[in-house]
Parts: sequence; C-alpha cells; structure tokens
Amino acid sequence: SKYPDIQVNIATGLTPDDFTTAKTDVAVQYGKGDWPGYTCHLIQEERIVAVAAPLLITQMKGAPLVDYDHLHMRTRPSAWQHWFNVTTSLGETASAGTQFENFTMMIEAVRSGLGAAVLPEMYVAQDIESGKLSAPFGAPIKSDAGYYLAYPNHLSESYKVSAFKEWLIEQS
Repeated sequence: SKYPDIQVNIATGLTPDDFTTAKTDVAVQYGKGDWPGYTCHLIQEERIVAVAAPLLITQMKGAPLVDYDHLHMRTRPSAWQHWFNVTTSLGETASAGTQFENFTMMIEAVRSGLGAAVLPEMYVAQDIESGKLSAPFGAPIKSDAGYYLAYPNHLSESYKVSAFKEWLIEQS
C-alpha cells in the first residue's frame, strides 16, 4: 500500500451533513461539481445509453423509444429528458413511469422486460455485450453530470485528503 498510515472507510449515500456528523474527509459524488463550500475534481465523465430487453424490443415491433414504458432512477430525474434532448429534434418527452432507488433493481427490471431505461454505460456494457440487454436507440451520449472527488474547502491542505486525491487520480 502506498499510504499504509491512512485508513479508508467506505460509505454510500453521503449528504453534505455527513462531512461533519460522520467525520467524512472526502466523497465521490455524482453531479456537476458545483457544491458551494467544497473543492471538486472531476474523476470521470458519465456516458449514458438507452437500453431494453431484446424480447421487449421484439414485442414492440419497431416502435420508437418514446412509446416504451420509461423506467426512472430517483437520483437521475432528468436522464430521459437529457437523452431525448440530445438524440432527437422532435421535442419528445419521457413518460411517467416506475422509479427505482438503485441501479441494481433498475437493471433487473429492464432485463425482465418491464420497460426501457437510460443508464450509465459502465453499468450495462457487459449486459449489452452478452445480449441480456440491447441498445438499438442510439450510441451512448455524455451525461449532463459526472463523478467528482469532493471535500470541504477547509480540508484542501489535509495530508489524508491530498494523499487520497493523488491515489484516486492515479487510478482513473
């Protein structure tokens, strides 16, 4: 280990309050990197793709994506609209649909044929490659957000934060 004196604890679902109450030093957050009071470094841009189960695509007999049941991710409320804005010029809007709390449940729902979803490419690339999911609606596009290393401004000179930032940037 490059930094044996630093212990890393991993938690999910952090909020800004966690930096104080849980004594969190850094977080990897999804968003636009514009959180007041925090220093943010882009780690990875997100690419998204519209997918559906092959059987559902067959059953829809060539229907356009707008006609599918749209599955939604609670933490990505604008994903469908972003997809339509970038990939079409027809002013299409997403239908209301089932909402999911996590990607695992949503991907299972798509695999089961419950509808189409716009998902991060990195989460479904293997399913597309194996044929469990299909992406005939267009090539992946850049999301309107990404993954950022974030930490409170007052920790910018912290040895632990600097070491973790250096390590994470080396890995990305």
